[in-house]
Amino acid sequence: RFANEVLTRFVNMQSLESSASVSCLDPTYFETDTGSSAHSDTFLTGTVGVPKDGHLLLYAGDEDGDVRVWDLSRLLLAAEVHPVPAKADWDPRKKDQIDCSHSTEAMAQKAMSSEQPELPIKIDEAVVRQVRGWRAHHDIVRSVKAYDNPSFVVTA
Repeated sequence: RFANEVLTRFVNMQSLESSASVSCLDPTYFETDTGSSAHSDTFLTGTVGVPKDGHLLLYAGDEDGDVRVWDLSRLLLAAEVHPVPAKADWDPRKKDQIDCSHSTEAMAQKAMSSEQPELPIKIDEAVVRQVRGWRAHHDIVRSVKAYDNPSFVVTA
């Protein structure tokens, strides 16, 4: 339904004076009907056509050393996103020898052009909320990983 479109926007700001660039992300999906959780791509490889009630949390580390947890569950409902079948014959480590440098340069120039309007969002309602945030390091967070059973978060 939404192919190559921006669904929503939210800003990683602790205050009006500070907006640090996000340096790492870790998505986690928790199914509420079973009480179990599965990490990262479970929502994407679940039972096709069967909507699940759950929570999609996004852990984000930034250049100021802060980690924030964003709840994206309402986005799944508002966009009517459902699980898709897993790719059976896909090799994530395959290295294609395709030179895309020309199209990459052209798209980068187009994106930085002053005539290029900001991409329109498709969902206007507030569908993202910050659940928690804390100072994890005094400098940039380069890696964040959330685990369950027992629940803990590792940052570096």
